[in-house]
Amino acid sequence: MDYLYTGNGYASVPIPLVITSINAAEGWWYGEATFQYTYPSAGNYAAYFSSCCRISDLSNNRDQQWRNETIVNVGNGNSSPVSTIAATVNLPQGLSAAQFQIPAFDPDGDALSYRLATSAEMGGGTNPSGLSINATTGLVSFNTVGKAIGSLWNVAFTISDGAGKTKVTVDFIIKITQNSTPPIFDYLITPANSTVIQASPGQPVNFSVRAYDNDPGNIVTLSAVGLPPGATSSPSLPTNGNPVTTNFSWTPAANQFGSFVINFTATDNIGVQSTSSVTIQLSLKPLFNVPPTPAANSETYLETGVAHQSTITASDPDPNDIVQIMSVTGLPAGATLSSSLPTVAANPTSVQLNWTPTPANFGIHIISFVAKDSYNDQTTHSFKYLVNTKPVFSSTPSLVAYVGQTYTYTITGVDPDVAYGDVLELIGGNIPSWLTFTNNGNGTGTLSGTPSMANLGVHPVSLKLDDTYHHDYSPRVSQDFVIDVTGRLPLIVSPGNQTAVVAAGTCGAVVNFTATDSEGIPASTITYTIAPGTVFPVGTTTVTATATNIVGSSQTSFTVTVNDNELPTVNVNNVSVTLVNGAASVTDADINNNSTDNCGIQSVVLSGKTNYTCADLGTHTVTLTVTDIHGNVQTATAVVTVVGQLPTSSIVSQPTSSVYTGGNANNIYLGYGAQSTVLKVNATGGSSYTYQWIGAATNMLSSTTSGMPVFTPTVAGTYTFTVVVTNNFGCTTTSKITICVKDIRVLGSKGAGKVYLCHMPPGNNQNPQTLEISVNAVAAHLTGHSGDRLGSCATAACVESTPTVGATNTNNFSKAEEVVADDLKVTVMPNPSTTYFTLKLVSQSNLPVNIKVVDAAGRLVEGRAKQPANSTLQFGHNYAIGNYFAELMQGNQRKVVQLMKIK
Repeated sequence: MDYLYTGNGYASVPIPLVITSINAAEGWWYGEATFQYTYPSAGNYAAYFSSCCRISDLSNNRDQQWRNETIVNVGNGNSSPVSTIAATVNLPQGLSAAQFQIPAFDPDGDALSYRLATSAEMGGGTNPSGLSINATTGLVSFNTVGKAIGSLWNVAFTISDGAGKTKVTVDFIIKITQNSTPPIFDYLITPANSTVIQASPGQPVNFSVRAYDNDPGNIVTLSAVGLPPGATSSPSLPTNGNPVTTNFSWTPAANQFGSFVINFTATDNIGVQSTSSVTIQLSLKPLFNVPPTPAANSETYLETGVAHQSTITASDPDPNDIVQIMSVTGLPAGATLSSSLPTVAANPTSVQLNWTPTPANFGIHIISFVAKDSYNDQTTHSFKYLVNTKPVFSSTPSLVAYVGQTYTYTITGVDPDVAYGDVLELIGGNIPSWLTFTNNGNGTGTLSGTPSMANLGVHPVSLKLDDTYHHDYSPRVSQDFVIDVTGRLPLIVSPGNQTAVVAAGTCGAVVNFTATDSEGIPASTITYTIAPGTVFPVGTTTVTATATNIVGSSQTSFTVTVNDNELPTVNVNNVSVTLVNGAASVTDADINNNSTDNCGIQSVVLSGKTNYTCADLGTHTVTLTVTDIHGNVQTATAVVTVVGQLPTSSIVSQPTSSVYTGGNANNIYLGYGAQSTVLKVNATGGSSYTYQWIGAATNMLSSTTSGMPVFTPTVAGTYTFTVVVTNNFGCTTTSKITICVKDIRVLGSKGAGKVYLCHMPPGNNQNPQTLEISVNAVAAHLTGHSGDRLGSCATAACVESTPTVGATNTNNFSKAEEVVADDLKVTVMPNPSTTYFTLKLVSQSNLPVNIKVVDAAGRLVEGRAKQPANSTLQFGHNYAIGNYFAELMQGNQRKVVQLMKIK
């Protein structure tokens, strides 16, 4: 197979084969070769290649010579058919007609014919028995009954073009496999089988191919033969999966012309196959652009009297070439072109066809345009126009027939095309049994008959009026009507509007009623949109009663009104809520204890106090209001018990040394006695206390969150500490303690180890003396000399305050202030606060209240005038950490409360 014999004597050319597909599993490959040979003269030449020998495993033609040939037409421009098929085609065993398609294409558009190849065309040997091929479609049938699985059969077919000038032979092997459901190509993605893609060099061609198998567990292998050199697929073929997809891509080179038939094969696990082909035709001949040009060999239906326009456009794949539409044949009478032919040379070039056909144009018109490029390559493009006028019924039927009277309808139809060869046919599509239809054969006919009482009622009639080309338009011309054979209409009498009340515990009422009819003949049947004895819902329902006989019907409507007067049943729970983080709340879901209503509850609303703080310990009454879907309202009250405990606290200073310094544990003397003290917090009311110390000197405490922090001062001064104690309910209390710190150390080298002591000489207390004494001598002075104290006489002594300061919580603090103004009571929650303070004002007077807030330095922070006497206000959203004082004035009554903002 190294040379192609040209059919011109013994001339031959080498075959520059390019392998484009490999099937390693079955041991075959597929390749293509493109070469050029110049024949000495015009004529038909039988070119071929052949060799010996066929494989030895064949069931027929084993080890015999083989040959593949084609007829080359030289000088007349005719091209041979193109076909591509794999070396092996698998067919399932046991079928009397196992089938597959031979893919083929003719570049000239000639109709193809198929047949079994002769022995001479095969190079010897014969096709197996039971093999046949459809001469026009190329569908192959092979009887595989009794053939062994795995057996190989050599077959060959010859494909000729419609002109009978050229032919090609395909020679391949059929392999017998087990039977299974074949794979399926997914044509939502894959181009339709036998798709032809017109392209030119340099124009990218891209499409996807997908196949799948419905047999559980099957894997589909996708392969192809006939791939053009330079084409790629991703993933590369063969590939497998279920489903399995590959993406074809090819940009034809400048020298790649001709027709490429790509045959895709999908094979399942058993070996059963399905094939689908795509043909890519490459040419630089002129092309007619579709659209806007009507497709080749298409047929367009045109109605007479309707203006039609069609743009005929031709172009050349070579962008540097020009094209002209040279001529037209078959242009119908009355049709015009927008410009004379040939058109101006351009790329593309167009001409517009304009035509309003008349009945005289009735029939099929084949129009052919010829386009030519600058190289005199020509393309002929033909399409059809079908001109027709739809017939119409010119007669009108009577729509009423009476019992005992003869009904007659003379049917006539017209079509102006009849004068030009059209033929009309009247068809009775749906004719009642009491009527007789007579067709006169020229588009006319008669309906006649006499109805009886048995025919009372309506009778649909359908007539069709067809012309020669009625299959080319839709819908068909028809005359559909209904003949009413009449008697006496019913006359229904309404039972009147109905009213009822719901039954206890239900949301509806059973209502009965009766409508009557004494007029209809035959007697009517009375029906209701809602039957008597039905349970009607609350509200107004419209009921329509209809009396019907075969003549007709009579209707009346009335209302059924059902009222719901039943109140909801309200069930409540008395609940207890425990304060968490100083707050608690209840919702309607907590209080509602499965309240019910016969028709359904629209809303459940809880009113009264529902949000609680440490100021709300005890019981509160709330109201649950239930409203049903019809507006009935019922209420019930419940008791909410708020559980919690208000804490109290105090602070005790416990010096870390028992050395006597004067007897006040709140005083520390740097240089003598205890140099630090433990600030012990004693809290009651609740449990699980947390502590937060605030003040300017908290950095001198060993901890700001301990109940027993150690205060170790380093410089003299008066230190005030405030502790905020929070219990397990989130309620808080505060306590304060002031520690006086004196530095009594004698400075300088002479005073090393000495301290100052203010000595009161006996009998001369008005003349105190400051002594610098050793620390060892301090105890004798403090215990042996009344009036002696630590420190210089020039320095003021620590104020002798009570060692501990009692605590206040929010409620107690408010109660303590009530003595200032019995008519104005203020509750602050929370206090201390990390966010803001809520002030609740309660007064027996209606006078407005003026409020101002100052900081610890007395600077105004916020002021509000003329606030309502009994109201709830919020302060401190933007306050910095520290102490504030709120002054409230109502008339001549004054109240001051302390506000503490903490982290």
